[in-house]
Amino acid sequence: MSAGHNRGERTLNGCHNNPPELSIDIPGMRDLTVAAKEYPSQTDILFLTVEECEFLSCYAHLQNPFRYYVQDLGHVCFGIVGNEEGAHVKVALIMYHGSSSVPGNSLITVKNAASKLRPKAVISVGYCSGLNREKTKLGDVIVSKTLTTYPSKVVLDTHEYSTGIRTVVSRNFLNLIKHIADGWDAPLKSHETLEVEVHTDGEFLSGPEKISADWRRAELLQRNPQATAIETEGEGLFTAAFDLGIEWLLVKGIADFADGTDSRSSLHWKRFASVMAASVAFNLIKDPYVFNDWPSDKDPFDPTEIIENIRKSYKVREGRLAPFPWCEQFHFSFDDIYTRLKVVYRKNTRGKATERVVTMSEIFNPHEECGEPRTVLIEGKPGMGKTTYCKKVVFDWATGKHATENCFTNFLMVLLIKCRDVQSDLSEAIDDQLLPRDVGDGQRKRFFDFIRQNQSKVLLVLDGLDEVSEEKLPLFSEIIQGRVLPTCRVVATARHEAGVKVRKFCDTLLEVEGFTAKDAQSFITRFFRESPQLAPKLTERLLRDENLKDIAANPLNTALFCLVCEEFNGAFPESRMALYMLIVECVLRRYRAKKELPEIGEEIVQLYESQLKHLGWIALRGLHKDNLDFDEKELGNHKSSDLPGFGFLSVQPAGSKLRPSKRYAFLHKSFQEWFAAYHLSCQLQNEEISTDNIAADRRYRHQLKEVLLFTCGMLAQRCEKTAMTLMKSIATQLNQETERELAGGLRIVVECINECKNDGGGNLEINLAASFGSALQVKSVSLRSGEMNDDGAVILANVLKENRTVTNLNLSRNNIGDDGATGLAEALKSNVSLKELNLSRNKIGGVGAASLGEALNGETSLEVLDLRENKIGEAGFEALAEGLKSNSCLTKLSLFNNSAGDTGVTALAKGLKSNSSLKELYLFSNNLGDDGAAALADALSYSSCLTLLYLCRNRIGDPGAAALALCLKDNASLKELNLSQNNIGDAGVTTLAECLQQNTSLEKLYLNDNKISNVGVAADCFKEITKVVLVW
Repeated sequence: MSAGHNRGERTLNGCHNNPPELSIDIPGMRDLTVAAKEYPSQTDILFLTVEECEFLSCYAHLQNPFRYYVQDLGHVCFGIVGNEEGAHVKVALIMYHGSSSVPGNSLITVKNAASKLRPKAVISVGYCSGLNREKTKLGDVIVSKTLTTYPSKVVLDTHEYSTGIRTVVSRNFLNLIKHIADGWDAPLKSHETLEVEVHTDGEFLSGPEKISADWRRAELLQRNPQATAIETEGEGLFTAAFDLGIEWLLVKGIADFADGTDSRSSLHWKRFASVMAASVAFNLIKDPYVFNDWPSDKDPFDPTEIIENIRKSYKVREGRLAPFPWCEQFHFSFDDIYTRLKVVYRKNTRGKATERVVTMSEIFNPHEECGEPRTVLIEGKPGMGKTTYCKKVVFDWATGKHATENCFTNFLMVLLIKCRDVQSDLSEAIDDQLLPRDVGDGQRKRFFDFIRQNQSKVLLVLDGLDEVSEEKLPLFSEIIQGRVLPTCRVVATARHEAGVKVRKFCDTLLEVEGFTAKDAQSFITRFFRESPQLAPKLTERLLRDENLKDIAANPLNTALFCLVCEEFNGAFPESRMALYMLIVECVLRRYRAKKELPEIGEEIVQLYESQLKHLGWIALRGLHKDNLDFDEKELGNHKSSDLPGFGFLSVQPAGSKLRPSKRYAFLHKSFQEWFAAYHLSCQLQNEEISTDNIAADRRYRHQLKEVLLFTCGMLAQRCEKTAMTLMKSIATQLNQETERELAGGLRIVVECINECKNDGGGNLEINLAASFGSALQVKSVSLRSGEMNDDGAVILANVLKENRTVTNLNLSRNNIGDDGATGLAEALKSNVSLKELNLSRNKIGGVGAASLGEALNGETSLEVLDLRENKIGEAGFEALAEGLKSNSCLTKLSLFNNSAGDTGVTALAKGLKSNSSLKELYLFSNNLGDDGAAALADALSYSSCLTLLYLCRNRIGDPGAAALALCLKDNASLKELNLSQNNIGDAGVTTLAECLQQNTSLEKLYLNDNKISNVGVAADCFKEITKVVLVW
């Protein structure tokens, strides 16, 4: 129903600013009846009011009313509507105190009342403020068809936007309110003065604050033009009722308008509006039979049986880990499993793992970034043990073992959700993956209600965020953000590339560390208990082969090493691709043995190429769609063959109630990536697709990076020519990319070439790097702040040998040591384009510096060399000095913080005497002392090209300053000298001032942070030297 504005306004004007007289007597608070009996444990309808006038307006309609004090609720009035001896509605009436003064009070009241009174529905009755004068007037009753919430905020003078949640009233009430005014008459003595109208299509705005600022009201009205009225109790009512599964409704009379211009607003209109609303609300419940079939919570829900069934399923499904189904004898108990986690502090270390290690039970401990963590994100590379960690968490909870050390036993329930199997929402996932099949709809609903009401006792484990599609990721983001089950604890796992999308929402970020050398050795020893002669073969190989040692940091790879070692009696591949190739051969041979098929030679993979290619096609198709599993029909003509029985696939555990058809999944995402690469390499080799297609597809440099690595390894093994062509195609593509894409692409190229190592030696790596280098046509390459090691640096060196365009190479902040520096030095001997090389903040020692010095001694184009903050030492300085003697190209050399000492700097000074090109030399923080300073002073007497010399933080003292001062008398090239933080006193400053009077070139001198007693007096020494800028 809606009111005509003109008619309503004319009628209202006849009221002379006061509401018309009522035909109903409203009792006072002294008229309330105190109970002499127990209150009923079950009610049908709960009426919520805030103000006294609202409460008394409802009380007037109760039959046989009485008041009783209920714990946690205070005084509650009870009564009936209908025939006491026959059918009637049992009503409870509460007046709670002030949502505006105590935000969220309706939420607390409803939750407490639900447990004590167990109502079927809750109705909030009272007065409100109107928002639309065109459709409503004072005294009209608004019934909520829709509710829109607005968030609380500090009201400022500046404009600010807000967002809310819009929801439709409970379904049962939605059907009733259409006829709420049927047979109703407004309780007025005269209907001539005012026609009260009931609006059954009303939309309330509701929030925890009263709106007083004009701009705030205007903003809410602009964003919610359809709203009819505004009040403050509905938000809490909706939140509580929704969580508890109770029907809810708002019925309010208009006492004023929210624009603040209505001068008629008074206690009289609030009382009048409340009486009208109460009358309408009680008219709604006059038929007792309407509510007979509405659900009620007569018996408290006990989740024990369902929780125990979940525990049992964990014990059965997760009790033993068997990662490789083709090897049935390889499994182990979770009692032997541990997962080492390192804390990652994003702010302090830019997302890199710290050295702090936490145990499994410490993941929710407070730390400096969060005092009470709710969400924990565990990241790790493929196969590092993220899923294993999740399985152990739920297994430890299910068994309750080591309760004093196991924080997970403190949770009432732990719910492990496999992210890749989630189809729609969290409730569906819990039902599909965890609940017994015989749980009925009613029990299921009450179980989910129980979870919502006991969130702090629930741990939600989300395993494999990297295995969900982009379109489903927002579902998990909302869970982690707390928009779903906001007080539930959450542990999520992901590869790094997926984790970065939700890190900002997580309180704690952890890194799965993987195996240390000691961990790997212990695992290998346990594996070969029955064949102890194989354990030393594998451990010795890992100790002497850095590449395999790195691979073995991955627990899954260590297990695979053990299997391959057992199958091939100690034979190991160089690359991860080759390792997986051997595993495939191993699986196929075991399959043939199980089927009692004859053994064949080396070409077993070629024998099953058709099946493996099809499996690769499925794998690649799934990766493109972010799916790890697939339906049986995708096997196509191979469904009836032995492909499902090879052991590369696993049938989804326990099936799915929502997807009864048989589905398969790859054992691990890394296996899926290997098979996808197998399919791609066959296509490339057969020229079904071109290398340009792969290079142009950016997915192979991001989410499908592992596929590209495997593909390059396979091509290098099977068709070197195609592998070299692929390298050229990638280089051609990177020539067109942004600086950021170029850096990421180059890192992947280095990994690809490293993956192409083979056991037979040869020049394969060199050839691939040369192919890439010859096609790369960029000038600047920056690979700073990464994980570049010696192997990567050597590969880049081979790229540079054939490249003629790169002039600037930045490799700072990596893990490059002597071997990497030696490789780069060899490249400098033949490269004619590189002019700047930044190797700062690496791990280069004397051997690497010697190699670079040897390169400088020959013909090289290098003009700038940055070696600051390495470990060059005295020997390294001596080697670089030899290189400087004959070098005529280098103009800038940075060596600060390299522990040179007097000896190293003295050697370097000797080299400077013969050098004819160096213009800038940075040597601060090298402990050169007085002798080193004297040696440099001697070199400056010979040098005619050095223009800048930085010697700060070297403790040269007054003697060193004096030696340098003397050389400045005759030096005609030095323009800038930095002697700050060097313990220079007044005597040193005086000497410098005296000598500089004869110097004609120096323009700037740094003397700050020394031991000068009186800067003013010292400055007087330089007052005649106006051409030099002094920095004190």
